[in-house]
Order: sequence, then C-alpha cells, then structure tokens
Amino acid sequence: MREEIVFGFDLGTASQASAVRKGNEVIEAESFLMPEEFASTKDAAKRRSANRVRRAHRAREERLISLCRHAGIEVLASRAPDGTPGDPRLEREFAEKGDSTCYTSCLLRIKLLRGEPLDGWQVYKALHSAIQRRGYDKNIPWKEREHTTEEKDDAKKTASRLEETEKHLKEMTESPECRYPCYFDAWKMGLWDSQTNTLKDRIDHKAERARNFIMPREVLESEIRQLINQARKLYPEFPDADYVLYGKPRKAYASWYANQRKKFGIKQGAVSDWNGVLGQKIPRFDNRIINKCALISRLNVCKADDPLTWHVTFLMKLLNMRVMEKRHQRQLTPSEVQAWFNTKTSEAIKKRNQLKEKNCRDRQAEKLCNVWKITKTQWSRWCERNGLLALANHEVVESPRCGGRSRFSRPALRLLRELILSGQQPLSFFNQVLKELPKGLRSEDLDFLKLMPNAWEKICIPDRRDFVRVAAPEERDREIKKIINDPNNPVVRHRLKIFHERLLDMVSRHGEPNFVVLEFVREDFMGDKAKKKLEAFQKQRRRERKEARKNADIHGHFGQGALLKMELLKQQCGICLYTGKPLIEENIEEYDIDHIVPQGRKHNGSDSMFNKILTTTRTNRQDKGERYPYEWLAASGNWEAYQARVKAREKQLGRKKATLLLSEDAPELDERYTGLAETAWIAKLTQQIVCLQFGWPLGVRGSAKRVIVVSGGLVGRIRRKYKLNSILSDVSDSERQEKKNRKDPRHHALDAMVICYLPNWARDPDKTNFFRFPIGIHRDYFAQKIESVIPRFICRQKPKLEEMIYRKKTCKGQAVAIRRVELSSLPGEGRNFKVKTGIKKAVNILDPLIQEDVLRFLGSSKELTEQQWKAFCEKYISKNGTAVKKVALKYGSLDEYKDISKDHRGQYRRGEKHQGYFLYEDKENQKPSVKPVYAWASVYKTRQELEAQGHRIIEFLYSNCMIKILSDMNVERKGGKQEHIPAGTYRCSTIQNAAKAILKTASGEDRLVNIKYLIAAGVQRTG
Repeated sequence: MREEIVFGFDLGTASQASAVRKGNEVIEAESFLMPEEFASTKDAAKRRSANRVRRAHRAREERLISLCRHAGIEVLASRAPDGTPGDPRLEREFAEKGDSTCYTSCLLRIKLLRGEPLDGWQVYKALHSAIQRRGYDKNIPWKEREHTTEEKDDAKKTASRLEETEKHLKEMTESPECRYPCYFDAWKMGLWDSQTNTLKDRIDHKAERARNFIMPREVLESEIRQLINQARKLYPEFPDADYVLYGKPRKAYASWYANQRKKFGIKQGAVSDWNGVLGQKIPRFDNRIINKCALISRLNVCKADDPLTWHVTFLMKLLNMRVMEKRHQRQLTPSEVQAWFNTKTSEAIKKRNQLKEKNCRDRQAEKLCNVWKITKTQWSRWCERNGLLALANHEVVESPRCGGRSRFSRPALRLLRELILSGQQPLSFFNQVLKELPKGLRSEDLDFLKLMPNAWEKICIPDRRDFVRVAAPEERDREIKKIINDPNNPVVRHRLKIFHERLLDMVSRHGEPNFVVLEFVREDFMGDKAKKKLEAFQKQRRRERKEARKNADIHGHFGQGALLKMELLKQQCGICLYTGKPLIEENIEEYDIDHIVPQGRKHNGSDSMFNKILTTTRTNRQDKGERYPYEWLAASGNWEAYQARVKAREKQLGRKKATLLLSEDAPELDERYTGLAETAWIAKLTQQIVCLQFGWPLGVRGSAKRVIVVSGGLVGRIRRKYKLNSILSDVSDSERQEKKNRKDPRHHALDAMVICYLPNWARDPDKTNFFRFPIGIHRDYFAQKIESVIPRFICRQKPKLEEMIYRKKTCKGQAVAIRRVELSSLPGEGRNFKVKTGIKKAVNILDPLIQEDVLRFLGSSKELTEQQWKAFCEKYISKNGTAVKKVALKYGSLDEYKDISKDHRGQYRRGEKHQGYFLYEDKENQKPSVKPVYAWASVYKTRQELEAQGHRIIEFLYSNCMIKILSDMNVERKGGKQEHIPAGTYRCSTIQNAAKAILKTASGEDRLVNIKYLIAAGVQRTG
C-alpha cells in the first residue's frame, strides 16, 4: 500500500512555499519569493492611457494640418518622436534681441481675434496653440451614468479646479469678449494689461504659470470659433467652424446619438470620433467582456437594470426577512411572499405608466428600480395588519442595484423567480420543469436546482463554480485557465498561475497526493461568535454611513468625499488627532483626508478605511507630508500628547486604526493588514484549482474532504507550542525567540512543513485534543530539514529608471551627473536624521564655498540636533550674499546615466538597479572582470560587444539569481586568514563593481567573495 502523500502550501502575494510529506517524512520543502508588486499593471495602465492621449492629440493636429494645407495656410513642422527638432518658428516663443516678429502663441491668438495682419505661419501657430486644450464639459451626455467612488472624487476635484479658473476669468476683466483662454494665458504671464488692454512682447520676473488651469469647454470652443472666423477672412478656402471643430456631423459627441451614427456612418469610440480639432472618443460603457451565468454557465449574464434581476433580488431578500408571531420567530410563508410580490408588481406598472405619460426617460431605470424596496414604515404597518411583530434589523428591504451587470442570465433568473413564487421544494420544481423544458434550455441547465437544500424555506442561490465535478482532461484544463484568468487583479492572476505550475511540477516528481493543505481562508473557519461580531461591525458601519449622510445633507455637503469626512470626523470625536485642534462640521470641505501611511513611492500606503484620517490641509500637505505619524511626531516633542489623544479615542477609532496610528513601523503593519485579504482570496481560488486538477469534490465534509484549509492562527499556535520559531530566531532573548522571524524568508517553508502534518487532525469534526506531531517529529527534526532550504526568487522584475532627473556638468575635465536638492534634506528627517549622512552628501556639493560652510557647521558638534540644522538652513546666506535653499550635488560619472531628453539637451536618469553583470576573462591580461548591464542597456548587445572585443564570457548573473559552485573555495581574508566555502547552491544577492559577489547561504548568512575565486571554482547560474 502506497504511503500517504500530502502537499502543503503557504500562499501569499510576496511568497509561495511548498512542502511534501510522504508517510511521516518531509521529503521536500521550498520557499519561493517574488516582489510583492510583480505583475502589477498600474504603471503599464498609466503608460497606455498617456499613449492614447498622445494618439488622440496627434490625430486632431493632423486634422488641422490637412485643413490648413487645403486652404493655403503655411504649416509648421512639429518636433518628431525621435527628437528631431521641428520648425524653430513653432518651437520659439520669444524673439531674439532686434527681432520684432511675434512668436508667442497666446499673443498670436489675441492678434488674430483682433484682426491684426499676420503671416500664414502665424495664423497656423495661433490655431495650433488653440487646440492644445480640449476644455472641461460639465454637461457631457453620459454624465448621468453610474460612477465609481474614485470617478466621483476625481470629478469633484476637477469641478473645484474649474470653479477656480472661472473665478480667475471674472477677476481678470469685466469685458466678456476678453474672457478667452488666450487673454488668460497672456494675463498670467504678464503679457497683457487687462486695465489698459495693451500687449507686451516680453515677460519679466513677475510672470506666473498659466498651466494646470482647467478651462470651461464652452469658453474654449467660443475662442476657437472666433479664431476660425477670422482665419476665413484671410483664407476663404478654410472650412466653417462647425466642420473644423467636429467634422462631417458638425455636432459635438455625434457618435453618442444613434441617429447621428446611422446618418454619417460613424462608430462610438472609433477613430471617426477624432474627425475634428475638438473631437473626443466617446466612451463605451458596455465594452467589457461579458461574464457567464453563475447557474447556467453556457449563457451570458444580463444587465443589472433588467426587471428580472430586481424581481429575484427582492424575493431573495424577502426570504431572509424574519418576523415574531406568538413569541416565535419565523420566515414569511409562500403566500405572504406572493402577496408582497404582487403588490410591488402593481406599483411598478403604475410607476412605468406615469413615466410614459410625462415622457420622462431620464434615469427611468433607477426610478423603476426604487419601487422594489420596502421601507420601515411599510413593513411595520404590514406586520401590524397581520398580527406580527417586526424584529430589529429585519425592518427594511433595500432597493436592488441598478447599474452594472447581474451574475445570472435571464433564463436562470426566470427559473429562480418561478421557484420562489411556486412555494415548492427545489427538487419537486426540478421534476416539474423537466417534464416541459422552457424554450432554449437543456436538461443539464437545471442541475443547479439539485444543488439547493431540498426545502423552500432554505432556498439559496448556489454558484456552480464552487461545485467541481470530475471532467475530461481537456475540459479540466480549460476550467482551470478560466479560474486563473477570471480575477481582475493582475497580481492575483499571476500568483494563481505560479501556484498551478508548482502543483503540476510536484505531481510530476511525487505523483498525485492524497491530500492538499492550504493556509488559509479565514471565512471558512469563523465560529458563530466571530460571525456575529462581524455582522455587528457591518451594521455599525451602515449606521455610521447613514448618520454621516444625514449630517452632510444638513450642512449642505455633497459627494462621497464629504460623507467619508463626516464619518471620520465622528470617529475622531471632532478633533484633529495630529494637532488636537477642533474640526468643525460646517468647514468639512476645507479639510483633507490624509493617509496615515502615505501612498507615495516612499511608503506605498493602502487606501483602506483604517489608513485614513481627517486633518487640515496645512497639516496634511505641509507639516506631515510623506511621513507616517511616528516618523513625523516622535522627534518633534509632541509624541506623548498625540499618543494620549489616540488612546483616549481607541474605542471610536477601532483597534486596527489606533494601532496603526501609534506604530513605530506603520508601513509594515499597513502592508500586513492589506496583505491578509489578498492572501485569503488566493487561497480560496486555489481550492477550486486543486479540485479540478485531481477531480476531487469541493464543499464536502468529513473523511471525504481532500482539500483542507487551515488558519494562520492554528499554524502559529503549533509553532509556539513546539518552539519552532526559535529555529530561525536571530536573537538570544528567550521571549523574543517565541516570535516568528519574518526577516528570514525560510519561515514560509517552515510553515509549509507544519501544514503537511495537519490533514488527519483538521478533518476530525470534534478536534477534542490539541494537535500533536507523530512520534519522532520534533523541533530538531524541523531544524535539520530547514537547513537545506535556500529561498529562491522566481520572478525577475525588470529594472526601472529613477524618477529623478540629473544634469551634466564638467568638473576637473570629467563629466559628472549633478542634481539640485533641498539643503535641509542632506542629513535626512525625523528618525532618519543622521549627521554622518549629511557630511557624506555635503562632500559632493558643487559650490566649494557652500561646501566649506556646510561641512564646518555639520562637524561643529557631535550632538547636533535636527532643530539646530533646520535653523541653520533657514538663516544661511552664502559668502556672495545669496540665500541658499537648494544646492547642486555631484553624483559621480555619467557612465550609468542615460540622456532621456527629446532634444538631447542633457536630462539624465539612471536605473534603480542594474539588469545584471557579465563575468568575463579579459583578453589582454587574462584577469577576471565584471561588466555591469545598466537598466537602460541591452543584455544582448552588451554580450555582443564583449565577444567582439575578444573577451571570454563566463556567466551572466543578476540580483538574487541561484548559482551552483562546482568545487570548494578557500577565500583569503584580511590578515592572511582563509575561509573555506564548500561547493553547492547559493543565492547571489548582488555583484559589486569592485569585482566582488555577495553569496547568501541556506541559513541566510552573507559571504563576500572575489569573483576570481568563483571563476576558479567554476560557477553556473541555475535560475
């Protein structure tokens, strides 16, 4: 008889560990690591969006160019994508001394509007400048569609910026004919005097930026119309304004309207939308992939505003309602459900007729959807008429969702509605429908009815995706791919794919397992007490949101942002936790929602509710900045008062938020909070993948259960009981040894080994005794096994270029990269304030006089404080009498920098890390050497260059790659000592430019080795 084989998996977004147990022996344990953000498409999505904007803008420019050429207007060439300069008349904005020609775009538009004589190229430049903006339209035809919270917040911010621009336009002049973007730009730049209506040809030091202002679309359109009309006086062949603006339809957003699409043969969201200099692609809101029905998988889902969706949602909510009758709780009877449904059907018909009489189509679906709800008053009256008592939390039936898509197809919804209204048991209803199948349905389409509990009172809607059946291999693979590709989150999709590949690899080497154990899906292991606690929390959140909405309405605040602010204000008991100052409900729009752990590149905080707090704009944007509370307040002397404020309101804030506010390492805590939810989601989907792969049933209990999910809490208790945490501990303190050492990535493999021993105990429904390992399996056994585990990085992230821009400077005959930085930032801030760091940076200050002063001050005292340094920076004036706020720093040779400027004027960036390193033997002196491949360089071309020079390439290594050393090494250390490094597998952390490699052993220790020893011993990259 074959020994029992168990696969154990510890799954996460930044790691996947696995272990295999055969009998009582662990025969394999591995820990695989990956960057947490690997496979994320955030940056790619931004790039795609920017590319679409560029394409659209280029299309509008080409439209203008073709019209100008047809009319005989001289066209100026723009800068090419490869950086080739365009016509200097188009790129120049101000004339050189002695040249009276007007090049300034906004002034050319003003001159054209005034009818002043212009050359052809000046007319083109004026028109070209006018179409650079498209303006913001508050009345787009699709504004009434359902928006996400993020879209609503963005729209609110945009509206606020638009109001600011409109305010500036009114301040600028009282003359309506001058309230155009061209006058606004000239006014901000100091080129137009609104009082005297005169123009200047040069700017001075008082000039302001005219960018980042959102212009109303009607104002922009009006200006372009006037410009076109003036251009037609000079060039009669130039088309009329409507044609230039919107192409053949001569109407804005033409493809939004069905009659326009049919008349002109245009398509919504197609290139035809760009046939105008103000053309805009019309968004298609139903162009996403349509999902399959959760009950009849061969059919597509319907829209959520389908009346069938409302009917079934309403009926299912009625089934969940409870009433009190003669001191006993009960559900509604079939006849009572039928009566409520008939009442609401009559109301819906009446409402639809009223809307038809009024010819009211605006938001008609939403108004009809709102009929399918029961208010608290309606429910209490109905209960009173029928001698029933309404129960708390069972007094309202909310209206169904109106936007988006349903989870079910229309035939499935029709069957569900008939089942609930029939009052029959699901199996009886199945047999009845089977006798006379509705048109278009097959007998297997009714299988979901057999998955329901066979009682009308217990009707529930199953998701057939949770019921895995034994299938043919080709169908099995197709279903697994569907599960992997279904989630929207690209990180989750990638981790599922990695898990499936690991599963197949383990099966190929060890055969099909008897059990697979996963850690963890918390929802499956919540007891009644935990579920009640969760329900209570959710109800409390609903009450808080309802109260916040009510308070917002009272004070005239609107939008999702205002509701969240009101909710946070109550949580914080009406004060700013950072400063202790009161926050007033009437001024809610003036406050900011701050992320406790900032969302920038420095900390990458989450957008969860527990990471949000209400504060003033000044505190958020100026005082706190990109720091978390401890990083900001601990060094300021205000930490104790802040702690007291948070602890006094811990109950209102909640334990998670209060802990995060006071944590010394808030970014790690925030990451752990958000990571748990993603991990649980991955583990849930992996169950379906495992069951499909092996044809095991999902959802069964007892001895038939072969996919077992355990909680992280259980594994943690086992580790503590058997003192397994101390195996990887890096401290001597016995109390601290009891905590898991998360810095050692082998802890994932240790968890996977523990998990392998849990199946028999986890399947026991009683679990009367605490878990025990088999005889002979103890702490020393795990310590021995973990020694051979070397964590591997299985995903290699492409190096990125840094965001910072550097300039080229020649110092002592050598080209170096320089960058201007804040003088006050040299030693760091808060916890990161270090005088030594400041001195190291100050040595690279370009100006020798400033460098001398700064080094003298930083070296003046060993006890220099951050406050003293800030005071010095505030008052510092250089020897030439200039107040210095920023200094230029040298950052070394330009070898690893790339000029990314389009005009090749010297805007340099470098990679955050290299792509890797070639180890090669130099042709001339036969010595081992290292050639780095920079982030912007090509590995293939670098190899070709080395080979062309006659060098012998030994190996290409990159950060965290696995290498195999073929023979033992005796490495010479300082003082003549020698260190023996045995042959075997290591992880190469990095290669230094000084021709030294850092090798990481199985125990996590680093070994610094000169590459001459590696090459002599023989080195191979294994992954």
